[in-house]
Amino acid sequence: MLKYEPWARHLIEQVCLIFMLGCMLLSSAARLAEAASTSELVWLKPGEMKIARDGSAYCELVLMQGEQPLQVQDNLSPEALAAQCQYRIRSREYREKLSRLLPITTKPEVVYRASAPVSAQCNIMIQVELMGTTYIAQSHFPLYGRGYDKESFLEDVNGASQQFAAFPQLRMLANRNPLMGREVDFVYTGAQEQGSPKQVRSFINGQEENKNIVMESTGHFVYHFPQREPLKVNTDEKIQALLVVENKAQGKSYVNICSFMIHSYRYSYPNLMHGLLLFAGTAVLTVVGIIWWRRRADKNAY
Repeated sequence: MLKYEPWARHLIEQVCLIFMLGCMLLSSAARLAEAASTSELVWLKPGEMKIARDGSAYCELVLMQGEQPLQVQDNLSPEALAAQCQYRIRSREYREKLSRLLPITTKPEVVYRASAPVSAQCNIMIQVELMGTTYIAQSHFPLYGRGYDKESFLEDVNGASQQFAAFPQLRMLANRNPLMGREVDFVYTGAQEQGSPKQVRSFINGQEENKNIVMESTGHFVYHFPQREPLKVNTDEKIQALLVVENKAQGKSYVNICSFMIHSYRYSYPNLMHGLLLFAGTAVLTVVGIIWWRRRADKNAY
């Protein structure tokens, strides 16, 4: 057993203690940074699409603050929590419809329900004032309805684009479902000051991604949804994604939080070389098989 002088043993104990304290401080700082980055975000959490008895598709969304449902005052009327829902419907051409949504419940949590008797891409938005900051929560999701009452739903559909109220918003340019591995274009529009910095942050299942998402001066940027390894794709898998843009306009602070429920998709992983090799291998095997069959020794045997 090694023997140390008293002063050496004391020095080793002090170094170990300082190292342990440093590790604890770094861990605490990381947890506090994560909590500070996610706990104050107000966002919409979409659920699974469901089918009603009349064939309409609907989706329920919960208004969240961080990882918990947002708590509102008991005397707050549903009118104060009204949201807007933009339906993008494809028939011969894309048409849009803008509807006002009231929450179906406010206690114990604020829940909205968007429904459509036709297939449509939905973009729901709610504005919440909290601690001097305007949070604009959005959510994009598809609905595949086949309801009986299509005519009344399509009566006030406009062929032109119907915009939300005049405050900053995130808009998905392509009419595509948010699937793993896809690259989607977005544009940030609304009231904004010239030269104001706009940083795009992304969160996957509550964890911030280390991605450098560049927004152009026009508000356009591209986001590549995360993907899994091709041989590990599970079509039942889904992840929660958030895109966050902070901006100051006309002396006010705006935070846009757009949420997506991203599903896995087997065909989001194209590999040109593997495809060409598979095609060439299949063609060679087919040709060899045909030649062997036509030149086999016993082809004229009875």
